[in-house]
Parts: sequence; structure tokens; C-alpha cells
Amino acid sequence: MDLQALLQFVGKEVFVKYYRYFKDKNIKPKDIVSIITENHTNKSKKSRLGHARMIFNRNWQKEALKNIADSPRISEDIKNAANNLLNEENGHSGHSVILANNLQELSDENEQAILSKYYRKEKTKQQIKKELSNYSPSEPKTIKVKGTVYKRENSVIAKIKILRDFKCQICGTAIVKKDGSKYVEAAHITTKPDGGNESPDNILLLCPNHHKEFDLGDKSIIYRSKTSITIKMNGKEYTLKLS
Repeated sequence: MDLQALLQFVGKEVFVKYYRYFKDKNIKPKDIVSIITENHTNKSKKSRLGHARMIFNRNWQKEALKNIADSPRISEDIKNAANNLLNEENGHSGHSVILANNLQELSDENEQAILSKYYRKEKTKQQIKKELSNYSPSEPKTIKVKGTVYKRENSVIAKIKILRDFKCQICGTAIVKKDGSKYVEAAHITTKPDGGNESPDNILLLCPNHHKEFDLGDKSIIYRSKTSITIKMNGKEYTLKLS
């Protein structure tokens, strides 16, 4: 089977979006299948993973990325991401890949999903709470879990999601995904450009609707401490726990 056929089986956009997960053989296939968000059957996801790993086993990944970057019917975001990944493979971009914003958010969500699954299996809530209480923003930017490197900020957010039961802190919604896992978004109270970090007292868990309202709505902070915050958002007042 040639490269074109393999890419057709995987899907060029899927290959780019999940590139680092397809490449990392320390991540179990079932975990990768569980984080692919496209509306494919599990059988299709397993097939895409298998064909993607055939590309890596044959050392065709660079050629695949170049093929995708040169494809006329691929979105500019995907082309840019493919080029950035290719630069990384060629050693031109240090240790990070500068992906388009939507792809980076997807990557972060995937890491949080993998880490959440691991922590729920290996740690109690009391252990997680103690680890978060000792969190310092000055710690190294990455951590290694079972041989795989992840962003430390995604590890922290994964732990916060477990402690707060993956629920929106405003409406209590827990979005259940097809695989049975739950989805919720993390919002920074003080944004990262303004010096905010992922410490528990700076993170709210919100459903997609309330996350957008928090980011874009008429919002003011009435009271804030290490353990709680009171905000007024579009005329409604909410007191939310941060501990």
C-alpha cells in the first residue's frame, strides 16, 4: 500500500490533528481511539490509527506532511499545522510545534483526557487535592507520565476536572461523550496574556455556552479569594468555589 492510499484511509486532517498521538507508541491504541473527536465509528478510528502507524513504521511521516501541506483541498489551518510539524521533524522549531489555535486547543483537550483517565485510575481525590495544593507555576513546563511527555498545565487542569466532577460550575452541566467520558472546558479568570496560570484559584470549569459568555459577556468580579469567587455576568451573580 503506497502513501497516498494510507493517507486516504487515515484522512489528511485526522493525520495532522492527532499526529503526536499516532507517533507516540507509549500511548495505548484504545486511549487514542477514545480521544478522536470526529464522528467516526470505533472500528473506523482503529483503522485510521492502524494506517497512520503504518506511515510511521515505514518512516514516511515527513513525506506525508509535505503531501498534506501541498494539497489544494486542505484548509490553511491544516496546511500550516502540517508545515509546522514538518519543521519540527527537520529540527527547525526547537521542542514545540506552533499549531493554529483550534488545533492547539484540541491537542490540550486530548492530553487532559488521557491524563484524567490515568489519574482517576491511579489516584484518589485526596491525593489529587494534596498535589494541587502544592502546585507552583514555577515548576517545569512538562511532566512525564508512563514514558510520555505532557504539558504540566494540562496535568493540573486534568486534576481540577476530576476534583470538580467535570461539571460546569455555573449550570452543573456534564457533557457525556460517546465513549462515556465527560467534557467540560477550563476558563482562566486572569488570562494567560495578563499573567494568569493554571493554579486552581485561577481556573473555572464551564460548559461551552457559559465559557463563551464568560469570555465575551459583560462580566465583573465582585469578590475573589483563594477559595471562591463571586462574579456578575450579563446581570446575573454567581458565587463559585475555587478549592
